[in-house]
Amino acid sequence: MKLYLEKKASYSLLKISGNIELDDLKELRETLQTLANQNKPLIIDLRNLKNAHYKIGLLLRGIKRLFLRRCLPLKIVCKDPYILTVISLFDYDIAYDTTKDLVSAKNIIELKI
Repeated sequence: MKLYLEKKASYSLLKISGNIELDDLKELRETLQTLANQNKPLIIDLRNLKNAHYKIGLLLRGIKRLFLRRCLPLKIVCKDPYILTVISLFDYDIAYDTTKDLVSAKNIIELKI
C-alpha cells in the first residue's frame, strides 16, 4: 500500500494505491484519524487501489461516523466495482458517499463548506 497526502487550504486529499493488506490497516487508521483531527474535509482517492482487505469496510465506516460527528464532509473517489463491493460490505451507505472522479468530489466538498 502506498499513501500520498496532499493538503489544500480547504480540504485534504489522501490517495491510496496498490494493495491494502491486513497489516496495512493500522497505518491507514492512524493516518485517517490524524486527518480527522485536523478538522478539514477529506477526499479519499481509491482509483489506483488494486485489492483491499475486507476489513477496510469497517475502518471506513468508523471514519465516516467520526467525520459525521464533527460535521465534516468526507468523499470517496472510486470507480472499480470490486473495491466498491469490498468497502460497502459492512455499511452499504458508504457507497452513496462515493464518486467516480476527483473533480466532482472537489466540487461537492467545496459546496458543503
